[in-house]
Amino acid sequence: MAARKLILNLTHYDATVKVTNATADNATITLNSDLILGVGGAGTSSDAGSALDGAADSNPFTVTISKILYSCAPVTGDSISITRNSLVVATLFGSGELDLSAKGIVDTDQATHDIVVTFTGSGGTVYLKLKKATGYGD
Repeated sequence: MAARKLILNLTHYDATVKVTNATADNATITLNSDLILGVGGAGTSSDAGSALDGAADSNPFTVTISKILYSCAPVTGDSISITRNSLVVATLFGSGELDLSAKGIVDTDQATHDIVVTFTGSGGTVYLKLKKATGYGD
Protein backbone atom coordinates (compact mmCIF):
# COMPACT_ATOMS: atom_id res chain seq x y z
CA MET A 1 0.00 0.00 0.00
CA ALA A 2 1.37 3.42 -0.93
CA ALA A 3 2.01 6.03 1.72
CA ARG A 4 -1.11 8.07 2.44
CA LYS A 5 -1.12 11.84 2.55
CA LEU A 6 -3.95 13.83 4.07
CA ILE A 7 -4.35 17.61 3.95
CA LEU A 8 -5.56 18.43 7.47
CA ASN A 9 -5.62 22.22 7.23
CA LEU A 10 -5.39 24.48 4.19
CA THR A 11 -5.54 28.27 3.95
CA HIS A 12 -4.04 30.87 1.61
CA TYR A 13 -1.11 31.17 4.03
CA ASP A 14 -0.39 27.73 5.45
CA ALA A 15 -1.17 24.03 5.38
CA THR A 16 -0.88 21.03 7.65
CA VAL A 17 -0.23 17.70 5.95
CA LYS A 18 -0.20 14.24 7.54
CA VAL A 19 1.73 11.46 5.79
CA THR A 20 1.54 7.91 7.13
CA ASN A 21 2.49 4.42 6.07
CA ALA A 22 2.89 0.96 7.57
CA THR A 23 5.75 -0.12 5.30
CA ALA A 24 8.65 1.37 3.35
CA ASP A 25 7.24 3.72 0.71
CA ASN A 26 6.92 7.43 -0.10
CA ALA A 27 4.40 10.19 -0.81
CA THR A 28 4.83 13.47 -2.65
CA ILE A 29 3.26 16.77 -1.58
CA THR A 30 2.83 18.60 -4.88
CA LEU A 31 3.00 22.37 -4.43
CA ASN A 32 0.94 23.32 -7.49
CA SER A 33 -1.99 21.00 -6.75
CA ASP A 34 -2.12 19.58 -3.21
CA LEU A 35 -1.80 22.98 -1.54
CA ILE A 36 -4.30 24.93 -3.66
CA LEU A 37 -7.60 25.94 -2.08
CA GLY A 38 -10.53 24.31 -3.84
CA VAL A 39 -11.61 20.70 -4.10
CA GLY A 40 -8.30 19.62 -2.56
CA GLY A 41 -9.00 21.37 0.74
CA ALA A 42 -8.63 20.17 4.30
CA GLY A 43 -9.59 16.56 4.83
CA THR A 44 -8.64 15.56 1.29
CA SER A 45 -6.57 12.41 0.98
CA SER A 46 -4.03 11.75 -1.74
CA ASP A 47 -6.45 9.65 -3.75
CA ALA A 48 -9.04 12.43 -4.04
CA GLY A 49 -6.80 14.91 -5.90
CA SER A 50 -7.20 18.67 -5.97
CA ALA A 51 -7.53 21.40 -8.55
CA LEU A 52 -6.50 24.99 -9.09
CA ASP A 53 -9.27 27.36 -8.05
CA GLY A 54 -7.95 30.48 -9.76
CA ALA A 55 -6.38 31.79 -6.54
CA ALA A 56 -2.85 31.03 -7.71
CA ASP A 57 -1.05 33.74 -9.61
CA SER A 58 1.90 33.60 -11.99
CA ASN A 59 4.55 33.57 -9.23
CA PRO A 60 6.37 30.30 -8.66
CA PHE A 61 4.91 28.33 -5.78
CA THR A 62 7.15 28.71 -2.73
CA VAL A 63 6.51 26.74 0.46
CA THR A 64 8.69 26.48 3.56
CA ILE A 65 8.49 23.81 6.25
CA SER A 66 7.94 25.47 9.63
CA LYS A 67 7.36 22.41 11.84
CA ILE A 68 7.77 18.63 11.62
CA LEU A 69 6.23 16.17 14.10
CA TYR A 70 7.23 12.58 13.44
CA SER A 71 7.20 9.02 14.69
CA CYS A 72 8.71 5.83 13.32
CA ALA A 73 9.44 2.51 14.96
CA PRO A 74 12.59 2.59 17.10
CA VAL A 75 14.05 -0.30 15.13
CA THR A 76 17.55 -0.17 13.71
CA GLY A 77 17.33 1.16 10.17
CA ASP A 78 13.81 2.63 10.40
CA SER A 79 13.77 6.28 9.39
CA ILE A 80 11.81 9.00 7.67
CA SER A 81 13.48 11.12 5.02
CA ILE A 82 12.15 14.42 3.67
CA THR A 83 13.57 15.57 0.35
CA ARG A 84 13.03 18.40 -2.13
CA ASN A 85 14.44 18.26 -5.64
CA SER A 86 16.26 15.04 -4.61
CA LEU A 87 18.12 16.92 -1.84
CA VAL A 88 17.68 15.81 1.78
CA VAL A 89 15.90 18.36 3.95
CA ALA A 90 15.67 16.14 7.05
CA THR A 91 16.37 12.58 8.12
CA LEU A 92 14.34 11.55 11.15
CA PHE A 93 14.69 8.62 13.57
CA GLY A 94 12.41 7.55 16.43
CA SER A 95 9.92 10.27 17.33
CA GLY A 96 10.12 13.97 17.98
CA GLU A 97 9.42 17.50 16.85
CA LEU A 98 11.44 20.01 14.83
CA ASP A 99 9.95 23.47 15.31
CA LEU A 100 11.98 25.59 12.93
CA SER A 101 9.77 28.68 13.16
CA ALA A 102 10.02 28.78 16.98
CA LYS A 103 13.80 28.91 16.59
CA GLY A 104 13.56 31.70 13.99
CA ILE A 105 14.65 29.43 11.13
CA VAL A 106 13.22 29.89 7.64
CA ASP A 107 14.78 27.29 5.35
CA THR A 108 14.19 28.50 1.78
CA ASP A 109 16.55 25.96 0.18
CA GLN A 110 14.60 24.17 -2.57
CA ALA A 111 11.37 25.84 -1.38
CA THR A 112 9.95 25.91 -4.92
CA HIS A 113 10.14 22.11 -5.24
CA ASP A 114 7.67 19.42 -4.18
CA ILE A 115 8.13 17.69 -0.82
CA VAL A 116 8.76 13.93 -0.80
CA VAL A 117 8.37 11.97 2.44
CA THR A 118 10.02 8.54 2.33
CA PHE A 119 9.64 5.83 4.97
CA THR A 120 12.22 3.06 5.38
CA GLY A 121 11.64 -0.06 7.44
CA SER A 122 8.25 -0.43 9.09
CA GLY A 123 6.84 3.02 8.26
CA GLY A 124 5.61 5.80 10.52
CA THR A 125 3.74 9.10 10.65
CA VAL A 126 4.77 12.66 9.82
CA TYR A 127 2.88 15.92 10.33
CA LEU A 128 4.24 18.85 8.32
CA LYS A 129 3.27 22.43 9.08
CA LEU A 130 3.90 24.39 5.88
CA LYS A 131 4.02 28.13 5.22
CA LYS A 132 2.99 29.31 1.76
CA ALA A 133 5.32 32.15 0.77
CA THR A 134 4.48 32.93 -2.88
CA GLY A 135 2.27 31.76 -5.71
CA TYR A 136 -0.95 31.22 -3.79
CA GLY A 137 -2.78 34.46 -4.47
CA ASP A 138 -0.25 36.62 -2.60
